Amino acid sequence: MNRIIIYVFSIILMVGGISTIFHPSPYPPSSFFGIDTLPKGGDVTPIKWELGFILIFISILLFFSEYRKQPKPKPPQYTKCPKCKEVFNYNELKDGKCKNCKDVDTVDLEEYFKKYPEELEEKEKV
Repeated sequence: MNRIIIYVFSIILMVGGISTIFHPSPYPPSSFFGIDTLPKGGDVTPIKWELGFILIFISILLFFSEYRKQPKPKPPQYTKCPKCKEVFNYNELKDGKCKNCKDVDTVDLEEYFKKYPEELEEKEKV
């Protein structure tokens, strides 16, 4: 959900930057003691190119920084040791190693039964 919000916000910033650059100023040019660079009210005409490009740049940074984030892979809930055939809750294991065998990596339960389908058939018969 947070990713969608950041994507929408970056698109809004992009549209704001583009409209700042290409939209004509609603205010007529004014002079304040002969200085034409002072903005009147909310007029951003003197700095509209810079402001527009800054908004576009920020929107691109936001979009791609969020795009590059990869969701963390969810660890398997239950794992099985291929050596001792014991089933464990993954949260109870240390680094995914079997408690009994100590040096054997446990395998996700679904992957285990894909690798050893005959064991699944034996369980279904019982």
